[in-house]
Amino acid sequence: MTKKKILSTRSVILLAFIIFTAASAFITWQLFPIPFGTLFDTFGFMTLLGLFGCLATLAIMGLRSRGIIWKILSALPAVFALAVGLLTAALLIDYKMIPGMAYPEELTSEQWIEDLHFLADQMTEVHPRLFEMIPQERFEAQVAELERQIPHLDENRIKWEIYRIVTLPNDAHTYFNIFVNKLDWHMMPLKLWLFPEGLYVLDAGREERKLIGTRVVAIENTPVEDAYRMLRPYLSAESEFHWKERCCYLLTGSEALRAVGICKGSGPIDVTFELSDGRRFTRPVKPVHYLPTIYWAGMRQVDNDAPYIFWNDRKDAYWFEYRESTSTLYVQFNQCVRESRLETIDQFVERLGAWVRANEFERCVIDIRKNDGGDGDVSLRLANLAIGSEKLDRPGRLFVLTSRKTFSAAVMFLSLLECKTSAVIVGEPTGQGPFFSAHPRPVTLPNSRIEINVSRHYNRCALINDSRNSIEPDVAVAYTYEDYLAGRDPFMEAVLSYEPPAAETAMMEPGEKDRLVGRYLFSPYQILTIDWAEEGLLSVDDFFEGSFRNVRTRLRPVGGGRFLTDIAGIEVVFDQNSGSSTGVTLNWRGIETYAGRAPDGHRLPMELFANGLIAEAVEAFHPQKDFYIKEVPGFEAYINRMGYTLLRDKKYDEAIAVLAMNVDFFPESFNTYDSLGEAYMESGRTQEAIQNYEKALELNPASENAKRMLTRLKKKL
Repeated sequence: MTKKKILSTRSVILLAFIIFTAASAFITWQLFPIPFGTLFDTFGFMTLLGLFGCLATLAIMGLRSRGIIWKILSALPAVFALAVGLLTAALLIDYKMIPGMAYPEELTSEQWIEDLHFLADQMTEVHPRLFEMIPQERFEAQVAELERQIPHLDENRIKWEIYRIVTLPNDAHTYFNIFVNKLDWHMMPLKLWLFPEGLYVLDAGREERKLIGTRVVAIENTPVEDAYRMLRPYLSAESEFHWKERCCYLLTGSEALRAVGICKGSGPIDVTFELSDGRRFTRPVKPVHYLPTIYWAGMRQVDNDAPYIFWNDRKDAYWFEYRESTSTLYVQFNQCVRESRLETIDQFVERLGAWVRANEFERCVIDIRKNDGGDGDVSLRLANLAIGSEKLDRPGRLFVLTSRKTFSAAVMFLSLLECKTSAVIVGEPTGQGPFFSAHPRPVTLPNSRIEINVSRHYNRCALINDSRNSIEPDVAVAYTYEDYLAGRDPFMEAVLSYEPPAAETAMMEPGEKDRLVGRYLFSPYQILTIDWAEEGLLSVDDFFEGSFRNVRTRLRPVGGGRFLTDIAGIEVVFDQNSGSSTGVTLNWRGIETYAGRAPDGHRLPMELFANGLIAEAVEAFHPQKDFYIKEVPGFEAYINRMGYTLLRDKKYDEAIAVLAMNVDFFPESFNTYDSLGEAYMESGRTQEAIQNYEKALELNPASENAKRMLTRLKKKL
C-alpha cells in the first residue's frame, strides 16, 4: 500500500519560491536605507526573480488542474509573472525600455529649438515679473544664442543649457522638475554639506562608507570652489546661503558635471578627499541611478531630532515638547502642510495653544531650520498663535531658529513674526526674502517632454517693497563641522545665552503721546495707527483677512520725534509741531514712506467691508480700481470669497453688488461671471443668471459647471 504524498512537487516548488522571495525581500528592506551597491542590487533582483517564480508556479498549477475555473484563473498569475519578468529584464538591460519611464531621445535640432521657443514663450506669459528679474533684452539674447548653439551640442548639453535659460531670472520657484522618474540622471552616492571649514561627506552609499567624514577637495582635478562657479548658472538660488544648500546636490550629478566640462564620460568620477589629519587621496566614485537617489536623499524620512543639514524630511511636520531643564517650550515646524503624521495643523495649533495657556515657561523657541515651505495659509495659522499673545509675544521670550533651508512659505511665516511680534531670529540667513515669485505652474516642452515649473504669482510678505533676498538673523550663528561631530546645537546655545541689547531710549515730552496718537494714511489701501492705550504700538493694516502685508510693533522713543521699533532697522519720525502731528515717516530698511494724518472719519474700502458697510465699500473701490488690481496679489479671488461669504449668509443684494464689482474689475475672467451667475441663481433672478453663465462659458468653453447650470436654469424657463 503506497503512502499518499502530503505535498505535491509543484506545491513544494511554490513553497520554496515563497520562502526565497520573502527572505530576499526582507534583506532588501534591511538594506534599503542605503540602497546602493552590489549587495543591494543582488537581493533586489533576487526578490523580483523569486516573485516571478511564485507567479509562474501558480500559473502552471492552475493550468495543470482539472477544474475549468482554475484553468481560467491561472491566466491572472501568468500575466503578472510576465509583467514581473519583463520588468526585471528591463531593469537589468535598461530601465528606459519600460513605457513612461524615459523622455524621448535623439530629437532633431529643429525639435530642440521648438522646445526652446515654447519655453521662452511660456516663461514670458506665465511668470508674474520675469522682466523685472532679468532685462528682456538679455533674456531674448540668451535664448537666441542657445538657438544658434543647439546644432553643435550633444543632447545632455542641450538639456542643461535649457535648464540655464530657466534659471536666468534666478527665481528659486522657477526650476526644472528634478523629482521625476524619467530623468536618466546618475548621482554619486554621497551626501554633502558645505560647512565654514569646507565641503564634507555626511553619508555615503554602501560601498563608499569609508568616505564619510572626509572633506571634498576636488572633482576630476577641478577644485570645488571652481566647480561652484561653473555650476552656479544652472541652478536658481536667490541668496548665496541658499545656493550653498542647493549646490551640494548638484555637485554629485554626473550629467551636470559633464555638461560644464568637469568630467568627460559617464563612468566613475575621480574625487579628491582630505582626511582629518590633512592627508589627501583620490578615489573613483561610481555614479548610481537617480531613482534610488531620490528615495535615499529626499523621500526617506529621518528622526525629528536629526540635524537640519540632512536633505530628508523629518517624520513629523510639526511637534513640540517642554524642556524642563531650561524652562523652554521647543516647537519644531518642519513643513507648511495641513496634515502631519499624527494631526492636522488646526489640531496642532489648538493643542499647542492650550499648553501655552495652562503652563509657565521662560522662553519659546520655534525651529524652522528644516522648513522649505508649502502652504502659506498653514504658516498664517501657526503665526496667529504667537501674534498678540501675552505669554509668547514678549521681548526676549520668543525665538525663531532659521537656516539656509528656510524657504518659501516658511519665510512667509518668519516675515509675519518679524513684522508683528518681538521674536528674536537666531541662526543663518534664510534661503529667500519676504518678496518672491511662487506657486509654480508645470510646463511640459512639446518634443522632449521635459517638465519645467514656472512661477505664476508674486508673494509680497512684508509691508512695502522689501528688496532683501534673505531675512537676516538678529543673532547670527555658524554651524561648523566640529559642532556636527560633537552633536552640539550652537543655535540653541545662542538662544539660552541670549542677553537683550541695551535699548536706546529717551523720555517723552509731556503731552507728546496725545499729539502723536491717531490714524495716518500710509497708502491708498493701508492705515498706519499709533495707539498708546497701554504702550506705544504702531500698526499698519490693509484690513484684508489673513494679510501678510500688515505690521504690528512697539515704539521706543529716542528723542526729537524719532522712535525705534522691535523690528531691527525700522524706525519712525513724526512731524514736529506744537499741535497734533500732521504726519509720520516710516523708514523701512532704507525705504522711506511718508504718511499724512488721515481726515476724521476717513475709512478705506476694505475697512468699510470689514465694518459691514458693503454698499459704501463698493462705491469707494471704483476710483481706486487700477491700484488694487496692480498692488494686491490675488485681489480677484479675495473679492470672490467675500461675495460668497455674503451669499452663504443669504445677503443676496450685497453678494450681487460685490460679485458684480468683481466682473467689472476682471471682465476677462470666466470665474467672475460664473460666481455672479450663482448669486443671481440663488436670489431667484434666473434670466440674469443665464446671461452670466453664458458669458462664463464663452470665456471658458471647457467649464462643466457653467454647462450644468445653464441646462438646469433653462429647464425652468
